[in-house]
Amino acid sequence: MLFEQSNNTVTTGATTDPLSLYFSGEKDFGNFAEMLSFCINSHREDWSNAYEELKDKRAAVIAAVTAFPMGLGSLPTQFREDKEVVLAAVREDGAALQFASRGLRDDEEVVKEARRAGGHAVRFASTRLKEFWIRKAVRKNIPGIEEEELERRVSFILARVMPEY
Repeated sequence: MLFEQSNNTVTTGATTDPLSLYFSGEKDFGNFAEMLSFCINSHREDWSNAYEELKDKRAAVIAAVTAFPMGLGSLPTQFREDKEVVLAAVREDGAALQFASRGLRDDEEVVKEARRAGGHAVRFASTRLKEFWIRKAVRKNIPGIEEEELERRVSFILARVMPEY
């Protein structure tokens, strides 16, 4: 863990209102990235309204999601729409893709990075990308398949992978 303190008061305060403590200077968290990493890892903070405080700390946000990728889900929407922030998270844990914006779940580079990191990330990709990869796999495994049969197989596979399809 990037942030370790033996003082329970600091830990309790950090998970209660870390931004106030950090910006007021009441507690020394070492640096902002360590404090943010600690807090998003604790999954106790709702950072969704903290964009104004965090927007000038983008590098710290990237460091935090690199250390704790699933913390991406706790961050404000603006960061979940930020390709560089999302890439930092999904490179460490592909499952963090579930917290990316809809647009980035449809971005081939982002989804490829998430797939490389594992964690069944493809299930969080857009339907368009899932269809593309399924078509590609079916064509590779059944050379010369007719379009009608391809569509039938793609629909069948998607229905099994995505029951809502």
